[in-house]
Amino acid sequence: MTDNSSGQIPGDMPRQFATTRWSMVARARGGTPYRARVALDELCRAYWYPVYSFVRRKGLDSNDALDVTQSFFARFVEQDFFDQAAPQQGRLRSYLLKAVQNHFISMQRAASAKKRAPATSPISLDQVESERRYHLEPTNELTAERAFERQWALAVIEQAMSRLHAELTDKLGAQHSDQIVRLLTGQAGEVTLAEVATELQTTEAALKVRMHRIRGRYRQLLRTEVADTVGENVDVDEELRNLLEVL
Repeated sequence: MTDNSSGQIPGDMPRQFATTRWSMVARARGGTPYRARVALDELCRAYWYPVYSFVRRKGLDSNDALDVTQSFFARFVEQDFFDQAAPQQGRLRSYLLKAVQNHFISMQRAASAKKRAPATSPISLDQVESERRYHLEPTNELTAERAFERQWALAVIEQAMSRLHAELTDKLGAQHSDQIVRLLTGQAGEVTLAEVATELQTTEAALKVRMHRIRGRYRQLLRTEVADTVGENVDVDEELRNLLEVL
């Protein structure tokens, strides 16, 4: 790769996501059964851990929390959970939080929190990984609702970073995109900007310019990700500020 301070990366990146959150809800509500199931699986995987964290903060042990989380997401398929969901209702975050609150209350009232979810659960996620993440959370007295909002914010950030990483991989390949993302997130360890610039066959000054543009692209992706989790009447920048405040 030759030195090009104008950069290949930000200027010609695709500007649209393949799928977004409210659009996945729409796919889950209609279309072919296969496409609806795929959309449901994507939604479950995206927001599994915020729900699990909420339930754990309610005082359940890991086994019971897994049961409640699995049964909650099973409702996505069994009870047409998203039939009434639409962007006009506002924040997808608030919609999902209210739903899991209601589900938790229902489970408690039915004294069924200890029952195992059916084998036909829509997704199979690693309980060990969920517990590992839970024990990495701050040990302060977060409410279940606050824990949910914190994990929701982290999920949105991870989704935006994943989109950025995919775009960088298309342009630079997996190894170089990994290095750029580590620099961006402060996880490069002892690897310096100059060393990465050498590997990319560019100058340190040119890479600094490129990193500035990549940060701008990341902010754009993050804002777009947030925008698709709120309705038309919700201020996107306000929602973004709210998410960052809980971290």
